Amino acid sequence: MVTRRTQFELDAALRREHILAGLMIAVDNLDAVIALIRASKSPKEAREGLMKTFSLSEAQAQAILDLRLQRLTNMELITIKREYAEVVKLIAELRAILGSDKKLMALIEKELVEIRGQLATPRRTTFVACDETPVDESEDLAVVEDVTVCVCEGLKVRKMLTRQFSLAAISEDKPLFVLETKSNQRVRLFTDQGAMLVILADEIPETRPTTRAANLAALLPFEKNEQIVAMFPDDDEGDYFFYLRDGNVKRTPAAEYRVRVKRTAAVSLRDKDRVIGVEKRLHEAILLITKQGMSIRFATESVPAMGRVSGGVKCVKLEKGDCVLYAAQLPEEGEILTVTDKGFGKRSPIFDYDLQGRNGKGLKTFDLKKNGANGTCIAGVLYVGAPREFTLTQRHGAKTVLSTNEVHIEPRAGKGAMLVAVVLDDDVVSVE
Repeated sequence: MVTRRTQFELDAALRREHILAGLMIAVDNLDAVIALIRASKSPKEAREGLMKTFSLSEAQAQAILDLRLQRLTNMELITIKREYAEVVKLIAELRAILGSDKKLMALIEKELVEIRGQLATPRRTTFVACDETPVDESEDLAVVEDVTVCVCEGLKVRKMLTRQFSLAAISEDKPLFVLETKSNQRVRLFTDQGAMLVILADEIPETRPTTRAANLAALLPFEKNEQIVAMFPDDDEGDYFFYLRDGNVKRTPAAEYRVRVKRTAAVSLRDKDRVIGVEKRLHEAILLITKQGMSIRFATESVPAMGRVSGGVKCVKLEKGDCVLYAAQLPEEGEILTVTDKGFGKRSPIFDYDLQGRNGKGLKTFDLKKNGANGTCIAGVLYVGAPREFTLTQRHGAKTVLSTNEVHIEPRAGKGAMLVAVVLDDDVVSVE
């Protein structure tokens, strides 16, 4: 695990060193670079000119074009040089670790000692009562069929034969999660209140697009105001990653959730904490973004595996009143689209979100002005892997559909541009 993490950090540092090397060339030839860009008729021509004149890669040339004018001050130029020196030093250290079994073992020993110091505490978990109604184990002679289960807003659920299922036909139900399975297989539903509910696909009434969806609350023991945040097949492969609103992330093997009751605790929550999402292992890094505009990106492997009813480990230090709004494992390519409550938004490349150690304060992901002109908090976040449409919903009901291509690309800590006019006491409440 430590070897893979170190290699991942080295790869990220090498990519950053490559970009900074290009910026250093631009710094050393600042006047010539500015003259070339001003003489170009288009960004493409400027990029190709930089590549040809200064022997740069396309990524380096694009980084130079993305450089904001305020970064051309003497202080910022010194900062670029300092960062380059730090990255070069980091690369040397990481290569030394990977090239020496002795240094690698020393690092592993150090981290194990730190973990022992953090976890050497009395048991904090408590045993809680759960619904002991056993899952019906009986098998009937019905033909096993391929079915699709779709959970919709308001705890509504549809089950249809997979060959007949069409997402477009049930769009009015506002589908949230879709799962293809077998009619004799169970489905795991995770909720925001930290519970897991299990239901056999055959126990869900079969519906057609022209008939009403079934009510999940009539089929399973939900608590008041409880909502579903994830749905998975009932299998034991891989690990689950639980993302909590208060900044914790919990990693637990899926096999821990092989239970024979319809409702059981999935994660331990404190006070008014809530689960905002659950994922299986997808990518090498996790990104958390908070409501007050902070972000932290850290290695997935840095989250230790824990028991089923544990509360996870702290992954971001939150200011008073702040909470995690978005959490996901993301690839190294693509962009993060961020929108504020006042309708300002931007796209930022994922490589702008530097990899950090877990449980730091993080970095600013949106320059929210003190006067609130461009927003007072983050209203929604989307990962953009390819151009797509998205919808901004305002408190008073107005909906605006936009293309991601209409949103400007800015640095991670940019101030954004207006996407939709928000007036009086209205504000943006969701981005989807």
